[in-house]
Amino acid sequence: MVALFIVFNVVMFSFLIVDVFYKKIQWRQKAKIRLVLACAIGLWGFSLIFLLEYIVLITPQRMVQMTKVELMDTQLASYEGKLNSSEICRVVEEIFGFNLDPAQLGYNGDPISGADIRKLINQKFGVNLDGVASLEKAKISLYSKGQWVVRNEHDLITVLTGTGDVDVKVLPTAYFMEQTGIQELPNELQQSLTSLGYSYDEEVGGYYYSNPSGKAVPDAFKGQTIGAIVQVIQQRYSDL
Repeated sequence: MVALFIVFNVVMFSFLIVDVFYKKIQWRQKAKIRLVLACAIGLWGFSLIFLLEYIVLITPQRMVQMTKVELMDTQLASYEGKLNSSEICRVVEEIFGFNLDPAQLGYNGDPISGADIRKLINQKFGVNLDGVASLEKAKISLYSKGQWVVRNEHDLITVLTGTGDVDVKVLPTAYFMEQTGIQELPNELQQSLTSLGYSYDEEVGGYYYSNPSGKAVPDAFKGQTIGAIVQVIQQRYSDL
């Protein structure tokens, strides 16, 4: 919008210059009038180049720098009038990759903030989008609700939750083992997970926890697990 405003004003100013000079130099040679026109066209061309640079270079860079939460908030804010579940679920799938059921979300009302929508999604589906967004650069792959939520080639640790989020598995990625030569989780992480109630499972090839109540693992426990992993990665493997 700023670029368009600049272009508009430059063009209008250019035509104003042409008009004023034309009236004052009618008696002069036509070559000078052509010179004024050339200057006006040059200014317009310069503004057009600036606009194209803004669209092609600056805008994509800004979009890349935005977090998933910011992208979601931006898209939702662009809707006018009422929001419905289908629109919300489409935005979530486009940004986060989650395929949510609009009927289960069941929202059809006035526009609300992205933060409130994320709370509603967490209540309805048990999907913490804020938590997912925080893992973007944490070097942690996360598998939950039957799909990969976050997964990058150079992730170091994988966290997998089972059906209904009742159990959790934590294991090293192939990239971690390749880069470090270690075929298991770092000792510090093993100790932290053990203190949370995890135990080594040879079949899994990593550490395993199952909620004794048979219910989904609480968000607080998930946060402690992720926090323990992030701490070890930052302290020892931030260069990988």
